[in-house]
Amino acid sequence: MKQNNKNLGFTLVELMVFFIFISIILAASTPIITKRIKSIPLKVNHGKFICYRDGNGNYVQRTFNAAKEVGEAKIVDSCSFKPPKRAILYKIELIGSGAGGYTHFIHKDENDARTTYYCIPGGSYNVSCNSYVASGDGAQKYQDLTTEQIYKYFMNVPFQFVANSGSGGNGGTISELRYRLLITGDKANNYNYTYGEGLDSIDDDIASTYSKISDLLAEKSDCSDLAKKDDEGKITNQEEIDACKNEYDDKIEALKSAESYDTNVKISNERHKDISNAASAQAKLYTQLHSRCNGVANHLSCSYAALDTDIDALDAIWADIVTTSIAGTQHNTVNGNGFPGGRNMQIVFKGKINFVGEGGSLISSKDEAAVNNYLGNLLTTYYQTGSTSAIGGCGGWSKSSVKSGEKGKDVTTNGTYDGTESNKGKDAGFPEKRYGAIYLKRENACITTTKIPKGGKGGSLYKYSDRVEWSKGTRLKDWAGEDAEGPSSTNGGLVNAEVSGVLSESQRNTAPYIQIDTELNKRYHEVGKSGTPGSVLPPRYVAYLRDDCVFNIPQGGQPIDGSYNSEMLASLEGSLDTTLVCNEGTLKLRAEGGKYQKVAYPKEYTLYKYTPAGGDLTSTVLPTTLDEETSIASLYKYRDVFTKYKLDSMGFNFGGGGQGSQIKDHCNSPHGSHSEGVKYDGKYVKGPFGETIASKRPCNELTDVEEIEAENGVGGAIIISW
Repeated sequence: MKQNNKNLGFTLVELMVFFIFISIILAASTPIITKRIKSIPLKVNHGKFICYRDGNGNYVQRTFNAAKEVGEAKIVDSCSFKPPKRAILYKIELIGSGAGGYTHFIHKDENDARTTYYCIPGGSYNVSCNSYVASGDGAQKYQDLTTEQIYKYFMNVPFQFVANSGSGGNGGTISELRYRLLITGDKANNYNYTYGEGLDSIDDDIASTYSKISDLLAEKSDCSDLAKKDDEGKITNQEEIDACKNEYDDKIEALKSAESYDTNVKISNERHKDISNAASAQAKLYTQLHSRCNGVANHLSCSYAALDTDIDALDAIWADIVTTSIAGTQHNTVNGNGFPGGRNMQIVFKGKINFVGEGGSLISSKDEAAVNNYLGNLLTTYYQTGSTSAIGGCGGWSKSSVKSGEKGKDVTTNGTYDGTESNKGKDAGFPEKRYGAIYLKRENACITTTKIPKGGKGGSLYKYSDRVEWSKGTRLKDWAGEDAEGPSSTNGGLVNAEVSGVLSESQRNTAPYIQIDTELNKRYHEVGKSGTPGSVLPPRYVAYLRDDCVFNIPQGGQPIDGSYNSEMLASLEGSLDTTLVCNEGTLKLRAEGGKYQKVAYPKEYTLYKYTPAGGDLTSTVLPTTLDEETSIASLYKYRDVFTKYKLDSMGFNFGGGGQGSQIKDHCNSPHGSHSEGVKYDGKYVKGPFGETIASKRPCNELTDVEEIEAENGVGGAIIISW
């Protein structure tokens, strides 16, 4: 069979001819394809319309067009907006009107008191010490002192240093011995009376009847109000009044004559009499029980142990009143207190500041370093407190104080216990014997106590058939511990020094201090706070607007004063909202107005600056006082999507708050008083030396202070951009 091999595609030559032909056509058309096409002019129509209130409260409208031309501000009765042709999208912005400020004024002088204390380290003070060193750059008047002034004030002023011997431990306590105490319960509330339901219920019924009778008597008195009088003032309806009163008398008599009421009154009187008699009899019984303590030793006390016969006697007293036994016993715990240990002996060293240095020579008042070194070491190094192991010597010296003796062992028992030595307190310094001491470093000497305080004897308890006795723990001879003694020296070999011993815990290291008091005036102001700006409604975008928009932009809020109450403020705030209604009422927008702040803003001013010693106080120029916490600037930010106009450069403050009241004060001349002196143990030992600081120009609150009243808020605005 013969096959058909005929080729149907292009040959290579034919294909090459085709591509050459196409290339020639493309090369010829290149200028046409790459030629720049001119822009087709577009109909651009952007702009902005603004409606707002001017400073006189008039409506003002103005328009900005796409050519960046600003339309003239037109005062109108009400704003009207005619939507431009070819506008395809509108952005609407509303700003509420700002609230007015608050008018409020207070301006007056107040005292600015300052106190500085110069103290010596190591002393015990009840004041907040500042320093004992003069300032390095020269003292300042009314505040700091020079080294020479400090030297002069402290020279020959006393100080006191105290060492303690410790005290002996108290004797141990004996406890937990129990005894019976005769008691009786609450008769009225916890026990049933033999008469039946109880006295409380009967008394309640009587009180209820009394209340009803009292109400009827009050109503009866109203019958007199029915009186009618003729021209001569005579009552013409006396029979009607008498009938009214008789009616109430019958009701009252019915209540009183009721069988239950009469019976209750009799029962109540009888029972209260019985209870009163029983209470008196019980008091006599207790008096007899208490008499059992007669003749007991002074250092012991007794309790009144209840016997079975006492219980029977108490039950007999109440037998006709209660149905069950009313008497009982209560077990109480008692403590036989240990006797006190020997008392602490305080070695009190009293000397005077003399500024004698470690070498024995007098320090110069001009040597600042030496003066500061002396005061810093006087009560921390030159004189020290602690303890020694030797009487009158420094052997075994330690800065540690003597430890007081430990308390004796406490004992618990249910029987008689004679403590005395078995639970005796420990001696001071236990287990090591130590003596309280003052160490004079420069003299290398010690002043000490001379006897260690002993521990007190332990407590005791004794149980008898009809009573219990226990030790009170009072300070009795041969029972309490022996007290410490001292001192070993009366002056430690020093001139102008005195040493004594005091059985006490109250003495303390006491050092003098310089007190500087300055009281100068300062100015106190109060002004009213500002009103807050109106709120800004987030932009609303609409595709269509009719020419029927109704603009409502309130004027800025008026200022307020103290006479405005909360209801009045709420009404004012409600009138500051900006509104816009368009498209036959289908588009309604609102931006809330600002808020009033009926709040005072306080401010204080110090009128002076401390100046170098010898100089004068300088007056301070006072700034205008106004509310610094509230921003009154408009909350609206100019972000133009369409027109790129920067309206903020035109000075608009749409919806800004009203400034609160302001004070301009020219009363800036200081005056007051100043004193300096040295105190020791809370009393002046030098001074005080005072002076009066007079004002150079007395202040007149009426003429020297300018009061500026609060301002109106700023009206809001409506801005339409397209």
